[in-house]
Amino acid sequence: MSERAGPESASAPRTVLEVQRLTVESLQGDGLHTIFHDASLSLPAGEVVLLVGPSGSGKTLLTKLLAGLIDRGSPRLRIGPNSEIVLGLRSGERVRVLGPNGRYPARLRGALGYMFQYHALFDELTVRDNIRFGADMASDPLPPDAFERELQQLARELKLEHVLDAPIDALSGGQKQRTALLRMLALRPEILIYDEPTSGLDPDASARVAARIRQVQHHGPAEVRPGMSLVVTHDYPSLLGVADRVVLIDPRRGFEVHPVRSDAEREALRSLLAEALHRWQAPPPRPIPPRDRTLLRDRAAWHRLRTAPGRLFDLLRATPRLLARSARWHRRFAASIFGLLVLGALPFTALAGLAIGLVVSYFSLNSVPQQLQGQLEPIFIEEILRGLGLALYQILAPLLAAICLTARSGAAIAGHLSHMERSSQLDALRVLGMPPWVLLGDKVVLSFMVGMPLHAAVCFATASLAALLVVLATRPLVTWYTFSHSYMAGLGAHVLDLPYTGSGWLLAKLVPAGLLCGLLAWRQGVRPKRDATDVNRAITGAIMQGILCVIAVFFVVLLFEVQRRRAGG
Repeated sequence: MSERAGPESASAPRTVLEVQRLTVESLQGDGLHTIFHDASLSLPAGEVVLLVGPSGSGKTLLTKLLAGLIDRGSPRLRIGPNSEIVLGLRSGERVRVLGPNGRYPARLRGALGYMFQYHALFDELTVRDNIRFGADMASDPLPPDAFERELQQLARELKLEHVLDAPIDALSGGQKQRTALLRMLALRPEILIYDEPTSGLDPDASARVAARIRQVQHHGPAEVRPGMSLVVTHDYPSLLGVADRVVLIDPRRGFEVHPVRSDAEREALRSLLAEALHRWQAPPPRPIPPRDRTLLRDRAAWHRLRTAPGRLFDLLRATPRLLARSARWHRRFAASIFGLLVLGALPFTALAGLAIGLVVSYFSLNSVPQQLQGQLEPIFIEEILRGLGLALYQILAPLLAAICLTARSGAAIAGHLSHMERSSQLDALRVLGMPPWVLLGDKVVLSFMVGMPLHAAVCFATASLAALLVVLATRPLVTWYTFSHSYMAGLGAHVLDLPYTGSGWLLAKLVPAGLLCGLLAWRQGVRPKRDATDVNRAITGAIMQGILCVIAVFFVVLLFEVQRRRAGG
């Protein structure tokens, strides 16, 4: 059985969402909670549908399943093997969300628009750029002039025209909500999912958002009109006026579907929903022994491992298209990440180089025995400077620079990515059809790989400057020429003659260390987090794992280097 369920019959009304035998259980501290049990649902195309239920009833879980934000690989969810969700697209194609191969269908990436409850706007971008990002991810992007006209019109309707060039952190909660709405609409998706679209809005703003939801669904251009607008909400009184159908999640009967065809039905539904939500009780959890908990986690881990090759293939296949479609955003995020990780850490590394240069050179020069001072001292000074230059270039400066970069920038990127994960910005990228690794991950790793040699060079330069100052201050008879000649003798070159001896081995230490540190920091940053404690663990993990990785790489490569030198010499 393939992911595609095949086209629907031309004579039958199109079904945009079909759920069959959906069983989902959530693993929590007190046991296994049943969210859905053998639930089924069928919704026709062309409607605004409210999905109503109290907190914990499974509203957001269902929409995240539809959008591919959670799957069978979640360690805290148990999805029944016979559960099936099928989405119907404009073309008549029917696509299985819970496909037999365990992967979310690539066909649906970018085909669903998802408006997150807490906005999930990109902090680095302005209001205009957030919306432009969504437009660029559309399967058929508008030309720039057409996009600008449509943006100005929608911004006026939602009272955002005066903040289009403002940063996101300057907006009020309501302005962020409306910006998120415009970004989703700019994607021109086939199915729209709204997660609490009126949360935090005043009555006037709620009415405008509700009117916009209905206008997009029923009066937009036919070629881009969504197949369905699914609205997850607690604020059903504000949205019943624009709804064509209401789906109530009931713990015993699954989904209750109520059409809204008249004002009388609408008023009756208000009372019915209020009563149903008042009496709603979650089913009691089912105790689960520790062995079964471990088994559930092992099954989830096996699912992730089994589907990893397919997900990697989907990622590689989509990367060229995504790079071509969104080159401007790749350049912009690359510059931002490089500035955060590499350029921002340079002063820290430069100061560290000065410190180690001062300490090592001072104590090295003062290590000449008292009885050897005098006529023999210049010979010892030359040898000390030769060894000092060699040690700083090949071991001390690069190791210190790598540790400084790993500690400072590993913490910075782990914290930054943790914020993006907690605020759903990474999920927003996935829904928009842009895998976070393609836009951010490769740039994080490349920044570390480029940053390691750059920081090592800066650290060596400032350490050398410190050594020169110490020598000139403590040994007045040593000239610049004597210092540079002796200091660089072990490196087989003059100051400006690059590359120095041993540069190949140096890169063999720094580049792999940068690769591994970047991957570790990325993994720590994007892992799901429930609270601030998890964020702190991610930052600490990125620092500690990165430093240990740097030391291990330097140690292993240094062993090979010593063996090779002995074999050659």
